[in-house]
Amino acid sequence: MAKEKSEPIFEEPEFNELEFLKDEKDRAKSVIFIFMIGALLGLFSGYLFIMGIWYLAVLLFFVLLIFFKQVLKFLRIPFPKRASHWIYLVGEFMLTWVVFWIIFLNPPISAVSGPQIGTPQYLIAATGNWQNLNSTGTNLYSAVSSSVSLRIGVTFIYAITNYTVVQSSISRLSSNYTGGYIYFNVTGISVGTITYITVTVSGHGLSNSKTFGITKAVGAI
Repeated sequence: MAKEKSEPIFEEPEFNELEFLKDEKDRAKSVIFIFMIGALLGLFSGYLFIMGIWYLAVLLFFVLLIFFKQVLKFLRIPFPKRASHWIYLVGEFMLTWVVFWIIFLNPPISAVSGPQIGTPQYLIAATGNWQNLNSTGTNLYSAVSSSVSLRIGVTFIYAITNYTVVQSSISRLSSNYTGGYIYFNVTGISVGTITYITVTVSGHGLSNSKTFGITKAVGAI
C-alpha cells in the first residue's frame, strides 16, 4: 500500500491583485489627506501662537493626537490595516503639523522676533560709498576720525514704526530711516575711550535693540 503524501505545513494565500490595488489606493489617499490636515492645523496653530493663545494650539495638538483614529473615521479617511502604516500616518501627522507651525512663525509669513539690526557702516566722504566699520571685537569698532556719518541696516517683514539712536545712554541723536537703513552722525569719538551707541527699532508690536562701541583708531585724523 502506497504511503500517503504528507500535507504541506504552509500554503501561500492566493494573491488578489484587485484588493492589493485598492489597499494601495486607500493608503495613498490617507497620506495626502493627513498631510493636508497637518499643514492646515500647523498654520492655524501658528496663528494662535501669534495671537498669544499658544496653549490652545498645544491642547488641540494633543487632543487630536489622542483621538486620531476617531478623527480619521469621522472624516471618512481610509484607515490603514497594517500597524506599520498606522505608525507612519501618526508620524506624518505630527511632523507636518510641527513643520507648518514653524513655517508660519517665520518670514515671509510672519515673525515672532523683532527687527534684525545689521552691522554699522560709515560714509567715505571722498567717494560717497558706504563701508563696514573696522571690527576690533564683539560689537566693537574703530573709526577713522572723531566725527563720522553712520548708517545701520534694518530688516523686518513689517513696517518700522519707531526708531531711536542714543549715544552713551544719554544723548539721543538725530536720525533718519529710509531705504532699510537708519542714518545718523556720531561725534566726540576719541582714542582709548569707547563711545557706545544703542539703536532701538520697533514695528508690529515687536522691538529689538543693538548696542555697539566705537573708538578712534590710533593715528587717525
